[in-house]
Amino acid sequence: NSTDPGYQAIAKLRLAALLMDAKDFAGSASLLAGEFPAGFEALAADRRGDLATLQGKPAQARADYEKAFTLLESSSPYRRMIEVKLNALGVDVQKKGAASAPPA
Repeated sequence: NSTDPGYQAIAKLRLAALLMDAKDFAGSASLLAGEFPAGFEALAADRRGDLATLQGKPAQARADYEKAFTLLESSSPYRRMIEVKLNALGVDVQKKGAASAPPA
């Protein structure tokens, strides 16, 4: 019951992942809907991409992962994980020059 938006965002992201594992895609989607604090937007987009992948919606997953990739700083190690997910969907971010990142 924290009032800190950061803690609330972490809790929503973690619970959304647990609901995805339990195949409760609707519950997960409802947690991921809406706004997240500035520092959590990329993580929420990544989680939405995971959900779309599990639901067999590759176009939506790609859009969500590209958003996450763009929002992350180029120096972020997490950005590489998003790149791997995009590669699995057939997107070569190196070749495409996709998603320019904010400066580090």
